Amino acid sequence: TNVVIKEGLEIIKDRAFINCPITYLELPTSVNTIGCEAFAECELGTIDLSNVKTIEQYAFRDNKNLSTIYRSTKCRSIGNYWITSSYNQNKITIIYSGTEAEFNSYIAKGQYWNSGFDSTNLEIKCTKE
Repeated sequence: TNVVIKEGLEIIKDRAFINCPITYLELPTSVNTIGCEAFAECELGTIDLSNVKTIEQYAFRDNKNLSTIYRSTKCRSIGNYWITSSYNQNKITIIYSGTEAEFNSYIAKGQYWNSGFDSTNLEIKCTKE
């Protein structure tokens, strides 16, 4: 249930951990890309993606326990449906290390990056004003 990836790995390939009962994930600073469905249908609650630049579509879909995601200004791309709300009963909070303007302008987002979410179940907190 605990996954700790060693420093040096740069890409987590498509479907690498799909449908695994992972509840804890520790990524090294070297990981910059998370592939399509890499952690889909897992049981993650909090994930730190501070060093990840690219998150492909469906990467974290259907994580029923997901509640907090840490993102940083290193983020450049978020794919369609990278998180989904269909199986999640929690409100998800994305904590972003930049400003709201940076989040809205500097990250390429798939058209459906936040599909199924609204202000009642997705909150974006920017740590800089």
